[in-house]
Amino acid sequence: MRINEIVEIIHGTLLNNPPLSSFENITANLARVQRGSLFIATTPESAKEAIALGAYGIVFEDGDMPMIDNEVAWIRVDLLQEAMTRFIRHRLLIQQIGVIFFDDIEFSIAQEIIIDERVALVSGGYADLLEATQNPLIGKIITCNPQLLEISLEYTQGSYVEHKPFKLLSYTLFDSKIYFDSQRYTLPLPSLFLEQLASVIVLCQSEEIALTLAHFQSIPYFKPHFIDARGNLCRFGQSGRVLIAERDLESFKKYSAYILHNAKWAKVLLFVPTQFLEIFSSIAQCVGYESEEELLCSLKENYHFGMILGVGEDFITQHFTEAQEGAGLFDD
Repeated sequence: MRINEIVEIIHGTLLNNPPLSSFENITANLARVQRGSLFIATTPESAKEAIALGAYGIVFEDGDMPMIDNEVAWIRVDLLQEAMTRFIRHRLLIQQIGVIFFDDIEFSIAQEIIIDERVALVSGGYADLLEATQNPLIGKIITCNPQLLEISLEYTQGSYVEHKPFKLLSYTLFDSKIYFDSQRYTLPLPSLFLEQLASVIVLCQSEEIALTLAHFQSIPYFKPHFIDARGNLCRFGQSGRVLIAERDLESFKKYSAYILHNAKWAKVLLFVPTQFLEIFSSIAQCVGYESEEELLCSLKENYHFGMILGVGEDFITQHFTEAQEGAGLFDD
């Protein structure tokens, strides 16, 4: 793009007269800088590094930014985020890129099944969206970041589907067998999330986005961790003891209800911070904890499913190791 055009789009001020007329791309990511780039700099150090990498221009926010090289363009703006917003909005309109919003679970499912090279899945912020809009192949951008919706003048989003595009054949706690598009699939996806799967498939079909269920692996929600008798992590299904960790209260309520309803045969323990004991004690057997050390000690109790509120998956992977020789957490 030509310098004068970009300056006008982002409402910037060109502070010098460099011996160049255009840029190859615009980026806020140093790793994406190439010869001919216009770099959006937040610090003098990043501007200097971008120039060393071949940047032809620097966009910076009003303030102290030394013009260390008069051979490149120096463009000052009032606010970098507003400048990026204007440029992204321009690209969306010029390239007629459609924007789709999915919630976090729908987005994770979309990442597993969408195979369309015309679609960019953006979970990050403005800088990632900026990159996606400069790919000439992209006709749709899917995001789970609601802040990015302020940039787009209009967008489409996933919604409840009354008639699912697949037939549920059977399910276990952590996977579902479905019939879709004349094929049978066993997906490592709890039936708890089939509504979201239906939403993603139907929207993709309506937007003519290519997808496949053949390579579905997993999503990072309601993830079971199987623990052997020695307190070590083991492979899926190789133990009768499962831990599931969840930081979000509402998600924890939903996941616990799902386990209690579908595994009535099992002993389920809810490990919750003590301030939540009153809320959950009427629902299932609860164990309260005040600290991670106390929680670890409590996890030695006997149960089939241990639902943990207040910590994430990283807590389990940090404190439980892969099965190996030697004593484990549950050994006396």
